Amino acid sequence: MPGAKLQGEQWFPIKLNDVKRESVFETSGTQRKGFLSTLQEENEVAEIKKIIWLNGKKRYGSMAVYLATQADAQALLNRRVVQVRGEAAFSDMC
Repeated sequence: MPGAKLQGEQWFPIKLNDVKRESVFETSGTQRKGFLSTLQEENEVAEIKKIIWLNGKKRYGSMAVYLATQADAQALLNRRVVQVRGEAAFSDMC
């Protein structure tokens, strides 16, 4: 079909600043087991679709968090302080 576009489900990104890298990744560089579920539980979020680390190998940095619902994204933005494995990070718009 000419001009047709395939559209997947919409995700809602936010940015978290001042995140401790070792809270997210093992020393090998792989994401910690259960990290997404822990982040969801700590912040009472229904579903996190994906995270992307934005600062290379820096000890503290920013990450993009893609959420399933706009309501969850807005709640984290309004709260401003987000828990990441017991430490505070600060939410911002991507």
